[in-house]
Amino acid sequence: MAPCVLAANVDVVFCVVAADQGLRPRRLERALALAYESGAEPVVVVTKADLIDDDALAALLWEAQTLAPGCRVVATSTAREDGVTAIRALLVSSDAGGEPVARVAVMLGVSGAGKSALINALMGAPVLAEGALSKDGLRGAHTTSRRSVHVVPSGGVVIDTPGLRAFAVAASDDALAAAFADVEALAPSCRYRDCAHIAEPGCAVRDGVPAERLASYHRLHREAERLRAREQHPGPALAQQRQQERSFGRITREAGAHRRRRRGEL
Repeated sequence: MAPCVLAANVDVVFCVVAADQGLRPRRLERALALAYESGAEPVVVVTKADLIDDDALAALLWEAQTLAPGCRVVATSTAREDGVTAIRALLVSSDAGGEPVARVAVMLGVSGAGKSALINALMGAPVLAEGALSKDGLRGAHTTSRRSVHVVPSGGVVIDTPGLRAFAVAASDDALAAAFADVEALAPSCRYRDCAHIAEPGCAVRDGVPAERLASYHRLHREAERLRAREQHPGPALAQQRQQERSFGRITREAGAHRRRRRGEL
């Protein structure tokens, strides 16, 4: 699994999860680490909230907040237009003088998560094709096969990305610490200052963090170390990937220039 850059110079990363597909903790943890590594604000967006009952939705939102401590979690339903206004508000901030400033956001999520439908709702028009529902009437089909940039009429820029089943994260220790804030909060209570949270006696982290989440924490640290080592000795495939990333970087810079021009017109 190779690392990839999906967008550059973003302010917000929308980690999109479809309510009918359920939460996949390990995938969300990766998305959060990627967001923190970029320096952007991660926001968990639960789409298709109308497809599950209120109790199930409340449980899913609680789980998302547990996995993403300190992050904003927004439930949306484009069918009922729930949460769309809240997402629009996240695309505009204010400068020191109180003037509106557009923000750039990127959407991450698997195929059928509802990214295209949400962008259409933000745009107020069907700018992206939406996949037909599957036979069970719940899961959407894969529709996005390339990245695209959309300037939202109410302010802000949204970058759509293809649905990803898996992706590698070359995150720094600081980014992983932010993504696993619960682990970092318990670490000072361990018996040993240099505790690795693996087999040491008196480890507060092993006692307080679910085993699967702690295993993911260790896995992402090992993966990040391998990818950082690979960066020091890039091969031909990585060189080609970097060229593609530079090409997409030009697209995001053009989006930023358009955003600044629009601001000047206001």
